[in-house]
Amino acid sequence: MSNKKKYKSSKKQNTTTGFNVTLSSGHVLEFLIEQIVYLKTDKEQKPRLVTGIQLRPNNSVTYGLTEETNETWHYGFEISNDRDIIMATCN
Repeated sequence: MSNKKKYKSSKKQNTTTGFNVTLSSGHVLEFLIEQIVYLKTDKEQKPRLVTGIQLRPNNSVTYGLTEETNETWHYGFEISNDRDIIMATCN
């Protein structure tokens, strides 16, 4: 018998990220591993790859984002599917 937790998921449409995956634990995943995303506060708007997901207490989720050889961790509200062209060209 395995001690691993099993998570059921359901997909729901999200206008910001395109979808949500809700786990049975109550965590909502806005982004998935291998997805290309952008940091809202990055002046250069470099593409980043989602390389990790941490399920945290109180249904919080953080995402490991890799750009070149650097991995940083961010909450979903810091991340966007879309590149902010105005920020990238004005800075």
